[in-house]
Amino acid sequence: MPALAVLGTYVAVVAAVPSSPSWPWAATTASLMILPAALCASVCAWVAWRLCPHPATAWFTAATAMMGVQWPLLLLDPDDAYDSIGTVSSSLVVGTAILLLVWVATRFQLRVAPVPVGVGLGILLLLIPIAWAKAPFDDVWLPSRSVNEVLGVTALVAIGAFVAVAVLRTSTLPVGVGRLAVAAFLWSASTALGVTDLAAHPAWSLLAVAVGLATAILVISVSVDLLLLGMRDKTETVRALERELLQLRDQTRTDVEHLHEVKGTIAGIASASAMISSEPRLSVEERARLTEMLTTESARLSRMFDDQRAGQMDPMADIDQIIRPLVVARRVQGQDVVWYAPTDPITVPADPTAEVVNILLHNAAEHAPGAPVWVYTRDGADPERTELVVVDLGPGIHESHQSQVFQWGWRGSGSRGRGVGLAIAAEAVVAMGGKLRLEQRQRRGTCFVVELPPQSRVRGDRARADDEAVDV
Repeated sequence: MPALAVLGTYVAVVAAVPSSPSWPWAATTASLMILPAALCASVCAWVAWRLCPHPATAWFTAATAMMGVQWPLLLLDPDDAYDSIGTVSSSLVVGTAILLLVWVATRFQLRVAPVPVGVGLGILLLLIPIAWAKAPFDDVWLPSRSVNEVLGVTALVAIGAFVAVAVLRTSTLPVGVGRLAVAAFLWSASTALGVTDLAAHPAWSLLAVAVGLATAILVISVSVDLLLLGMRDKTETVRALERELLQLRDQTRTDVEHLHEVKGTIAGIASASAMISSEPRLSVEERARLTEMLTTESARLSRMFDDQRAGQMDPMADIDQIIRPLVVARRVQGQDVVWYAPTDPITVPADPTAEVVNILLHNAAEHAPGAPVWVYTRDGADPERTELVVVDLGPGIHESHQSQVFQWGWRGSGSRGRGVGLAIAAEAVVAMGGKLRLEQRQRRGTCFVVELPPQSRVRGDRARADDEAVDV
């Protein structure tokens, strides 16, 4: 793309000349292509600096703006633009200024916008060749115009070489240092070829044109690479921020899940502790059940915050040992809950199962206060699976909302919760290899069904008396 842009511009300039251009004119025009190229490069470099404010990019932007700003001003006087002494003197001034900028860039950071700095320097540098042209240096200091040209060309090539070496040794640009060094030397060489008598020969003139256009292409290619690098860095920064936001969201969600579970667990522990200490009418069996609940729930609460258990498998336990303490805790808090334990043991992941049942019981207490709740197991449609059912006789969930109950953050009108409990429960069931669903009921109430993992299948039939007791 940079090559096509430079070649297209050069062809357009040549085609715009009304008369047939001479070989020296073609060579000088090619050497001046660095000026519009530098102007375009300063725009790309400025955008790259805005995207990624690298100190070296700022100085590169200022240098290219300093060169580029001279292009429209030189067109004000075409004769001066193609005069050999004027071209050499202008190039000497610009080359010296670039050499000084390279030296300054190694010692200072540009703490202001680079484009105004470059434009200001470029306008200032234009005044020096104008003053040079008005002064009688040819008659006073040097014997002839040809001597002026020889000395000027020699000095220009030397400055180009010094700039190339300085760029190679000191530049901290993230890309294109070698190309810039080559461009600095080629720029001085193309200008020198364009103003000498060699430009009258077609072969040398074509060489000058090739060198001048190559200089412009190299400068633009460096600026484009800086722009692409800045865009890539900005994209990577945005992606890194997105990843951090996702991690923060996941961490926040995890914290909300823990907080939701901790609140319910602590409420049960507090109620049981208060009842044990202040209720003298408790029987020995009731105190034993409350003590068992306190022990079980305290251990589960401790495991929630045990970082050393991260990545370990959840402990397995019989479902009756998991649910019975939870039911005791809910009863202590005043909820009417009945648990119909299966006749045969069912082994399930302890903590996820406790979390799910606790959420479902809490959900029933919040949305069906005072309504009786039954918890029982049954054989599932899949003979390899057992289903855990939590059913209440509350107002139920409207049919239009049933598809949304497991969405994170969804809550019905009048709900005091945050809309996360059922979503947490559904994810926990899926994580342990099961599925949580809302079962359609013809009569009032809400029925949640937990499809337990296949290895948890009940061995034997549940007592018919339990089945009849919960068939509401």
